[in-house]
Amino acid sequence: MKNEKDIGASAELNMPDDKPLVLKPEWESKPKKVEKVHIFSVTYDEKDNKLSLVVNGDTYRQLTVKDRLSGTVKFHEGVDQMVKLFRDWGFYENYN
Repeated sequence: MKNEKDIGASAELNMPDDKPLVLKPEWESKPKKVEKVHIFSVTYDEKDNKLSLVVNGDTYRQLTVKDRLSGTVKFHEGVDQMVKLFRDWGFYENYN
């Protein structure tokens, strides 16, 4: 059987402190921000007669062309396709 001293002692342990609870900055959950820029470029090297597609700094594909005229035509066709895609993507974004 418990006496009064035992009951008082256990009640004091369960009582919260009078000090306020302070949230420390390291306890806060911070949202993760993932910002990454993906870069692709198409280059035509007239000296080597090569078209290159570079994605995020790594050469993705390389194409050897016959001559300067063929390389220039293919380069401009590639740029034209990219412009068309951007135009189409903008068109689709406006209607979604």
